[in-house]
Amino acid sequence: MADHNRDATIRMAIAKIFDVFRGGSPCEESKHFVLPMLVLKYLSDVSDSDCGVRLSYRVPRQAHFQELKRARFGPNNGERINSALRLIEQANDDLYGMFDSVDFCSAKLGATERADILLSRLLEAFDVPVLNFAVGHREVPGAAAEVCDALWAFVDEASGKRDGEAVTPPDVSRMLTRLVRPAAGESVYDSCLGVGGSLIECGKQARLSNVGQGASLYGQEVNADALAFARMNMVLHGEDNYCLEWGDSLRSPTLLSPVGDLMTFDIVVSQPPFSMREWGHEDAAHDSFGRYLRGIPPRSSADFAFISHMLKSLKPNGRMAVVVSLGVLFRSGVEGQIRMHLVRDKLIDAVIALPPKLFTHTGIPTAILLLRKDRKADDVLFIDASRTFEPGKIRNRLSERDLSFIDAAYQARSDVPQLARVVSQAEIAQHDYNLSVARYVEHIEMEEPVDVGVLRAERLQLECELASLEEKLEGLLARIGYDYRGVPNP
Repeated sequence: MADHNRDATIRMAIAKIFDVFRGGSPCEESKHFVLPMLVLKYLSDVSDSDCGVRLSYRVPRQAHFQELKRARFGPNNGERINSALRLIEQANDDLYGMFDSVDFCSAKLGATERADILLSRLLEAFDVPVLNFAVGHREVPGAAAEVCDALWAFVDEASGKRDGEAVTPPDVSRMLTRLVRPAAGESVYDSCLGVGGSLIECGKQARLSNVGQGASLYGQEVNADALAFARMNMVLHGEDNYCLEWGDSLRSPTLLSPVGDLMTFDIVVSQPPFSMREWGHEDAAHDSFGRYLRGIPPRSSADFAFISHMLKSLKPNGRMAVVVSLGVLFRSGVEGQIRMHLVRDKLIDAVIALPPKLFTHTGIPTAILLLRKDRKADDVLFIDASRTFEPGKIRNRLSERDLSFIDAAYQARSDVPQLARVVSQAEIAQHDYNLSVARYVEHIEMEEPVDVGVLRAERLQLECELASLEEKLEGLLARIGYDYRGVPNP
């Protein structure tokens, strides 16, 4: 099957799955049932055969998807599915607790009789060839990942906004991954994990550098539902080396070394919540991890609190890519002080201005900050990628060509008119450590040439049209007893 035909078939299957909930749960809520069912179907299929996945899973007979489908016309479908998920957790240590927040007996599905009918249709919708992960043994992990990505894309397009689960757009995750270039065996951390998209992209990239071996993936997420989704995404993408923790990475970081310090990683990628309030400012002065030595960020914005935390979580030769709002680049006060120290300490490697409307949950302008702990040079590369995108109805996107273009500009690290400029620390200091890309990369709007002859012809045409309209108006006024000034005739 050609790739575009397969993509269309997958999208059609996903659309039919969500159609089951039409008139009931909206798409944002329906995914709380669809994604767990996709995992159950995938695990059932791969447990039936030696399909080459890196981890083997045990699925008890009574928890198997086909057993649930066979019993779908009987009562209590929700209870059977819940029981199946718990049995799968108990049979696989790596999956334990993954489905804690999943409830197929939820009142959101309606009264018991209606819920039984709905879940019966849901089981039927999943039993289609394109969602049979036991077919094409070597392609099973890739097939499940493909469906998982298409599912999130469908939710994005159908809802037109994001809800409680933070989802970094896949093209932005790919951009972060290209910039940090994870290699096999390296450790990667996301302090605001969301549903794990950026970590998963890093895992893919690491395997490209050494087929069969990926990266060690670590993350922490404060939203329990998002964390559950992240774990499901890891399973569906065939990741087997990850540690995802629940909790607030600023107030209560849980990824710690044996002696109680923060764990450190080769790479950090993240899209923290923009300008989050009440992040733990009241305790920052007594932070036991020493994260705020360059300054305590303001109570009203956690942007630099996350950056400080992630820097402390980097190994001495570590590298980091983080999505920030543009205010992070120029706000004064203590944030300006922190920026000054970051520049003076030679930590900031590059600043990339991103296109508008890349995110469905916000329209604020954004940028990528790239930091490295092993830098010797004291300059900073500024790249204006704000005009490099494909326009979209719901949000703009970075195409493969756009990603390659931005990555090439970063790797080249040279001056390119209206695109990129390497700026010395001294010049940045002259601008009070303002890191706005527009301050250093000049964008010249090219005026279109003016053809005076064409303009005169257009003016003559408009004058003729105006004269014709005035003549018609005068005739209409005369018919109703008014002169051309609108005054009644005597």
